[in-house]
Amino acid sequence: SGFFDEAPLERWWCGWHLVELLGVFLLGMAIVAFLYTQPGQPKDEWGVPGHDAFYHVKMAVLMPEIGLPDRFPWLQATIFWKDRFVSHHWGYHAFLVPFVHAAHAMGYEYYIGAKWAMMLCFGGVLALFTLLLMIERMPFRWLWLGLFLAMPDQFFSRHCMIRAIDPSLFCMLLLILFMFRRRYVAAGLTVAAFIHVYMGGLIYAPILVGTYFVGGLLS
Repeated sequence: SGFFDEAPLERWWCGWHLVELLGVFLLGMAIVAFLYTQPGQPKDEWGVPGHDAFYHVKMAVLMPEIGLPDRFPWLQATIFWKDRFVSHHWGYHAFLVPFVHAAHAMGYEYYIGAKWAMMLCFGGVLALFTLLLMIERMPFRWLWLGLFLAMPDQFFSRHCMIRAIDPSLFCMLLLILFMFRRRYVAAGLTVAAFIHVYMGGLIYAPILVGTYFVGGLLS
């Protein structure tokens, strides 16, 4: 059958795959947790470099109270006061909401909850990467996972940041997975979620979909 035919997909799943995915997920969380506790860094700066991270955390903290703001009353002394504000990360802020408020309810600073969210995201990224290798029956998939983990340290440090970098990669991997499994409605919903998490999805999602389509025509 052709690449775009709706032929029945061959069974690939077994119970041990779930154990493997859980192990990889926990490994991803452990890697980020380890990076958050590296010596030689001021404790308050672990995972929250610069102003961007604190902005995302604060927006997540305020979201249950202010919803989706289109004005920033805090900017009355700037040139932005008269312009409408559009958040191109509101989906990411909504994702952070339960984590930051759970941390606060447990007596921690809000940003600690955001770190928990990043740990969860990177665990999900590793699990999705492994799942893609599984469904495509890639030989020696642990070797490919090892190559993934051999990325430069800048890759991991950026994925520890409280920014939409890691959730964006999660969305891209999920989109690829749904396209490979020919779950096109789920893929469309993933694109919609991706754009709300980070508006850059308007660029990256069409590139992925277009590459998949061209690959199908050439196969």
